[in-house]
Amino acid sequence: MSSKNDQVFQLSLTEIWIILCFILLLLMGYKVWQLTHKNTEMANKIAAYLRIPRPSGHLFHKHPATDSTMIRPPIPRSSGHP
Repeated sequence: MSSKNDQVFQLSLTEIWIILCFILLLLMGYKVWQLTHKNTEMANKIAAYLRIPRPSGHLFHKHPATDSTMIRPPIPRSSGHP
């Protein structure tokens, strides 16, 4: 009788290790992305809570939609005319 080779793929140990390393590399990249995303969210929450000034030096306002950083001219005083 002849012996049959039932293997579908004939992989060497080197090829198996390369595949395992590739899978581990993908998993590690995903974890780095996940942690970076978490750190960015946490930094945004902390910045919103602490009201850290922008790098340009302008301070945050309590109500950014209503407050303005424009310099307004002073209101003229009345000169005695009614």
